[in-house]
Amino acid sequence: MRQLLLLLLILVPAAIYLGYVLSTGATAERLKRAPWVWLALAGVALYAAALATWALTGDPAGGEYIPPRLIDGEIVPPTHVPEGGAETGGVPGDVTEEE
Repeated sequence: MRQLLLLLLILVPAAIYLGYVLSTGATAERLKRAPWVWLALAGVALYAAALATWALTGDPAGGEYIPPRLIDGEIVPPTHVPEGGAETGGVPGDVTEEE
C-alpha cells in the first residue's frame, strides 16, 4: 500500500496542473505545451521527500520485522516483534509469548 502511495505522489503535480487547465477551458494546443518535464521533476521531488521522511521516521511501532521463513518444510508467515513484547503475525489474534 505504501508503494502505491509513493507512486501516486509522482502524479500529483500533473493531476493538479491538469485540473487547473481543464477548469480554465483547456485546448489541445495548451495541453501539448504543458511543462511536462517540470511536472515530472516536481513529482520526483515529492517522491524523494516522502522516501526521506519514511527513512528518517522509521517503523513507528518499533521492534523488529522477521520476514517469511522456512521451518521444518513449512513456510512461516512474516512476524513483527515489538521492542518488549510478544511475536505477532501470521494468523490474526495469534500471539506467541517469548520466554
